[in-house]
Amino acid sequence: MVFFDTPNEKESTFELLPDGSYRVMVAGSEMKQTKAGTGTYLAVRFQVIGDADKRTLTHRFNYANQNPTAQRIGRAELKKLLSAIGVTQAITYENEFHRLIADKVLVVDVTSEEGGNGQRQNKVKAFKPDGAPVAVGASEIPF
Repeated sequence: MVFFDTPNEKESTFELLPDGSYRVMVAGSEMKQTKAGTGTYLAVRFQVIGDADKRTLTHRFNYANQNPTAQRIGRAELKKLLSAIGVTQAITYENEFHRLIADKVLVVDVTSEEGGNGQRQNKVKAFKPDGAPVAVGASEIPF
């Protein structure tokens, strides 16, 4: 039996975003349990705005982890995200957090690195307020 075997069907491919800075909007967030079941992380999905429109990035913030260093790093990254979108008050409830970050716009610095599955994947390296300068490579200058 063959499904979707039409000559006009486009093959879906995954392409990495080139390293650089991207203007993004927070498109969703969800608290999840780690694979080992020993902690939690916050998965935040970002929708790229502009040239790479409709592309998404997901960043995982370690929130509760058996490894205190991993937890400290995750929470420090989360604080940088909140600062970049202008959230400065203490957040006491998970649903309040999701409401406060929903649809906020910011700039993220993106690189690529090898993931746990041996494949290259994009990684968010920095969070900046919207309006922060976005680096443009010399080959991208339109004049």
